Amino acid sequence: MRNSGEELSFGARDAFRGQHRSRPHIATFQWCRMWAGCSSLSAESGASMDRRTFCVAGAWLAVFGASRASAAPRRVVLVGGGRSTDRSSLLLIKFIREGLADHGIVEGRDIEIEEIWADGDYKNMPKISSNALSRNPEAILVNTISGASAVKSLTNTIPIVMLSLNDPIRAGLAESLANPGGNITGVATSGEESLLKLLDIGFEAFPKIGTIAAISNPLNPSNITLEKAFSNQCEKRGATARIHRWDPSKSFPNFSDEIFASRPDTLIIMPDSALNANAKAFCLLAIEKKVGLLASVRQFAEEGALISYGYVHRDNVKRAIYFLKRVLEGEKAAKLPIEQPSRFELVINMRTARALDVDLPPYLLGRADEIME
Repeated sequence: MRNSGEELSFGARDAFRGQHRSRPHIATFQWCRMWAGCSSLSAESGASMDRRTFCVAGAWLAVFGASRASAAPRRVVLVGGGRSTDRSSLLLIKFIREGLADHGIVEGRDIEIEEIWADGDYKNMPKISSNALSRNPEAILVNTISGASAVKSLTNTIPIVMLSLNDPIRAGLAESLANPGGNITGVATSGEESLLKLLDIGFEAFPKIGTIAAISNPLNPSNITLEKAFSNQCEKRGATARIHRWDPSKSFPNFSDEIFASRPDTLIIMPDSALNANAKAFCLLAIEKKVGLLASVRQFAEEGALISYGYVHRDNVKRAIYFLKRVLEGEKAAKLPIEQPSRFELVINMRTARALDVDLPPYLLGRADEIME
């Protein structure tokens, strides 16, 4: 519980969440109507869900005008693929809040955002998607293809906003980028393009790679597509590709034994929310085994991966809030062209390079957008 007027940090919220966990995890954030600068945090935990309520002062007059002053908050539900306590999930919420601010939306009496998480197991998606619709939201935010597909199978009217999903066209979620059709829009990524670029960077870092192991999530349809692209590219470069499919029911030690039984020279993590949730564990494992780990999400480099290359996740999530604003103003998702990322970044962790005793070529270091010392 926090005092009136205090702001809850993400670290404090993480600690709070760690005390109240269930499976699947359900969290609720409500930005309620208050004119004074006070806020309160309340928690309830039951057999199958946790709920937290945040009340934050402010209005959304810049978006909906003074006529919204006496209206009820607009309800939005986030269907997330990870766990609410994961760093990747906390970052996602942080970026969403930054996006609201960037687009002139003040968290307060005009918006209510509820989070429902799959706990890293996409088999939970049908259940939590049904839960999301039962809350009668005006829009739904999704950060996984599995979540988007599950929600879309239940409604063709409630707008669905993608928070950076890989190839929604191939997944059958939209007709085209320019004309999505249906009830989905937002930001989409080109996972295959960035994964192959990451793989090329891996060959630059380790010219004599013999075996590359890739971790994928078989419940993520886009990962199945990426597996094929990965294997084909490895074959072209004369390397052996080993694909290990993540199973959340397996213990991490057993899964790690499976990975390193093939004695890979390098490890690549496919872009996926459930895998991102285990970034720290994968990075510690790679360092322990003295293997360079490559990933397409910056968070991995921050947790200890040797190299990350991919789109700037913060930019994509913040831009997706533009689409949320548009659909809440009454525009049709079908007529809002899906956007793709315009900015990518290469991050190299030199602490990890030293720990692995790896000498990276100067031309690769020179191309890095950031070198972590």
